[in-house]
Amino acid sequence: MLVYSLNAECPEEISDISDRYEHLLAPFERIREDHTLLVKRFHRRSPRTIEEIELELERRLTYWAPIPARVDGFGAFVDPPGGVGPVIYLTVKSPGLIELHRELVDIFGTVVETIEGDHYVPHVTVARGGERTAIRPLTEKSIESVDWLIDELVLWDARYDQPVRRYTLG
Repeated sequence: MLVYSLNAECPEEISDISDRYEHLLAPFERIREDHTLLVKRFHRRSPRTIEEIELELERRLTYWAPIPARVDGFGAFVDPPGGVGPVIYLTVKSPGLIELHRELVDIFGTVVETIEGDHYVPHVTVARGGERTAIRPLTEKSIESVDWLIDELVLWDARYDQPVRRYTLG
């Protein structure tokens, strides 16, 4: 069971994009209100305790400068490896984020092979579930890109739906 994740919070402009296309999201079963960017998952049954994970993240993240990221369109996972599909998301371009994810996988391993490591796709989930025909009107949309610096990461406890610790980059 997934319990912890390391996430980056998204700027308000990401929610603005979701709001702007609300009419095209209506066919989906669940529309996300909060938008975050998953960096790495941590398994409850990890050989490390959460305290050990926290300390290791602190050691590693101390050396990372803020990471540039850009949202520039919609994408979709038609048949996601976990949960209800399809999933509509905002694509995130960030070589630095991919590099950080790989470093964390080298340290902590993967939780779900099909969505971590070489399969990691940085994205911000906007909606899921519903008809596959609802994907195309969104993925064909051209949107104004949003650039930001990821300067803080949050270790999140999914069991209690709350942050465990925040890490400042740079």
